[in-house]
Amino acid sequence: MKKASNQGKKQKISEIYALASGNRPVFSFEVFPPKHQAGSEKLHETLKELKQKEADFVSITCGTGGSIREKTLEWSREAAACGHTVMPHYTCLGINRKHVLDDIREIKRLGIYNLMIIRGDHPSRAGAQPLPQGDFRHASHLIEYIHNEDRDFSIGGACYPELHPESSSMEEDLLHLRSKVESGADFLVTQLFFRNECYFHFLKNCRSHDITLPIIPGIMPISNFRQIEKFTQMANCSFPASLLKDLEQCGTDELRFQEVSFIFSLKQCRELLEQGAPGIHFYTLNQSRIPVEILNELATSSSYSPRPKPS
Repeated sequence: MKKASNQGKKQKISEIYALASGNRPVFSFEVFPPKHQAGSEKLHETLKELKQKEADFVSITCGTGGSIREKTLEWSREAAACGHTVMPHYTCLGINRKHVLDDIREIKRLGIYNLMIIRGDHPSRAGAQPLPQGDFRHASHLIEYIHNEDRDFSIGGACYPELHPESSSMEEDLLHLRSKVESGADFLVTQLFFRNECYFHFLKNCRSHDITLPIIPGIMPISNFRQIEKFTQMANCSFPASLLKDLEQCGTDELRFQEVSFIFSLKQCRELLEQGAPGIHFYTLNQSRIPVEILNELATSSSYSPRPKPS
């Protein structure tokens, strides 16, 4: 069953999860604005392929301090033109209230009513200019501001199943997360992880802290060894020794490496869905092949069909 174009319609991600609850999982995909023409062409193809697979929504990342009017807005427009329900990322550091109001007005003009609100990181590269003083220090502050100014938006927040790198304890992390929920977040998407037990333990902790909204697992299939160290540092996630051993045994055989990675990610997704996860959010790195293959395998089971069958 085909989904109509979202242009001019208030398609809220919170409503997608509410309607799907108990009936089917929600499948979504994250992409980032490319820097070069070749990357742009590739992303166009990725968006088209994801639309053919009837992705529930796509999210478009935003660099720290970057304006939503620039690359994130440009690719949000492109994704919406493909018929996707779109969720632009929005970082709170270095922006003021007027900037926010101008941006959300422009986003709504495109028929987009979803935002992923994150704090963002301060520029780290040598010689980078510091961000200007903004009106928001934490994601929860911006979530609250947008929620109070414009209730048309469905707002997502980020969470870390294995502890935010700047938190001293999981208890502290959960208190910060609860502040996002109380400020107006509608759903949460986890940072990537490779141990499902971390997600389920985190989920249990959230529920014990009265965080009851949907918590969507974020999954990123591995495509090369260079990503492993980067992932563990960026997301503060642990890496299964058994998977590392299996990948090391592939040596220079890239096809075998991709197969091992695919099998692991597919098993991870199946287990998450079988144990009640509301869906899967794929971190694609603008490469749709492996996530789409995983989706195809999941769709062979009627329980995991991306769309309910027409009556």
